[in-house]
Amino acid sequence: MGATTPTIPVAPVEPPAHDDSRSLAAARAALAIAFGPVEARGFAVRLWDGSVDEPAGSASPFTLVVRRPGALRRALLPPSELALVEAYLRDDLDLEGDLVSFRVEGADGFGVPNGVGGRERGRR
Repeated sequence: MGATTPTIPVAPVEPPAHDDSRSLAAARAALAIAFGPVEARGFAVRLWDGSVDEPAGSASPFTLVVRRPGALRRALLPPSELALVEAYLRDDLDLEGDLVSFRVEGADGFGVPNGVGGRERGRR
């Protein structure tokens, strides 16, 4: 009586390995397509590895935080405001800093190419 079930040691499961250099390069390319080159952006971007792409010579009023590989693909494809909101709710993307500045930058489409979010760049 008192029989016990033997415990079987279980090795911890490692998350799938990503080729971070490829993922980071793809993320930077997507950011350049969506928001322009780093030097032309009015904000900084921090990627999941902790690296920050920031325009030189100017303080960024806010930082777009990309929390994981694939987050930009999910946020920008298909291009819509809904996809961006869903990415925020999934905690794929975040914003840090002066959100009023984000809104001012966002008034022309957050630097998103024409047609994204149904608003043309520079048109109010």
